[in-house]
Amino acid sequence: MAITEQKVGYEECDFSEDDEAAADAARADIIAEKTLGNAALKPRNSLGLEPSPVTPNHAFGTFDQLARTLIELEKEFPPPKEGEILSDCRWFQDCIGSSILAEYRGTHVAIYQGEVVGFGDNSLQLNIDLARQLGVHPQRLVIEYLPRPSVF
Repeated sequence: MAITEQKVGYEECDFSEDDEAAADAARADIIAEKTLGNAALKPRNSLGLEPSPVTPNHAFGTFDQLARTLIELEKEFPPPKEGEILSDCRWFQDCIGSSILAEYRGTHVAIYQGEVVGFGDNSLQLNIDLARQLGVHPQRLVIEYLPRPSVF
């Protein structure tokens, strides 16, 4: 069932048209809170991990080397189930404009089991490092880039 304005209580937000960005962020927070509960606002996730930056391991080097490493890593784990990935994609969509993801603007974020488990500047490096750390197939992680807000 799709989330609608009436069901998540957008009427709780009283913003003028001049403050549309703040209204959008507040609406996204309401959606996240009502669909995910207050637990979504905790700094640690249920895996006991605090999302932290993944620093590049320069031993890998180029894009081609990272891509080859990722392909080899995929052979070590069974492929993920579609439903698991879709639920993480939905979680990301629900939280995209909320304060939950605001601190990660300008980076790639990794979503696993409905939580941010890491972030970094290089999506391939992030995927490799977290798949190894969590012991999952790299395609099980949802990796998305969050652009910085527009200054215009």
